[in-house]
Amino acid sequence: MLLYLPSTSSTVYLAIDQSENFSLSKSKCIHLESIINVENQLYLSIINSFFFSSSKILIIGGGFHLDKTMTINQNAENGLFAYNIEKDQWLLFVRLPDQRHHHKLIWFNNRIYMLGGSLSHPFEKEQIALTNWMYSIDRSLLTTYEQNKWQSISSMLEQRVYFGCAVLNNKIWVVGGLGIDGK
Repeated sequence: MLLYLPSTSSTVYLAIDQSENFSLSKSKCIHLESIINVENQLYLSIINSFFFSSSKILIIGGGFHLDKTMTINQNAENGLFAYNIEKDQWLLFVRLPDQRHHHKLIWFNNRIYMLGGSLSHPFEKEQIALTNWMYSIDRSLLTTYEQNKWQSISSMLEQRVYFGCAVLNNKIWVVGGLGIDGK
């Protein structure tokens, strides 16, 4: 059973319970905007996209990497992380082809699709670099850490952030958001 808890300020919580007798006090509660420790590397997880798969929560990119001095690297994180509910453990599964944030993910026909968003701008930190690039990965590849298994697919018609997406009639639809012209 999945239950979204009301967020306070910008913090997002999620309660997870796999038993039939749901009890909020006994369920795992995961703070999705916190520091994630994966193999002694720390990530400030400012989550823009996440979804669920059986006993795992998958989170892709959007956060910022913390170096050993706990200083935030201004480039967006490009990892796909999985939280194993049963083991209470974070794992890094795969790296994205680029560093992005404010993108969308959608699961369709056993593939994960990553759409649009903003790339980390290497020169001007205040400027965002919108993208229309799209990638997909087969869900079966997400069993162990693999490098460069994402496939580039046809780009969206426009560069876009803050948009919604859904599958309808075997097509991925993108609506709203903010384009490069600010609209």
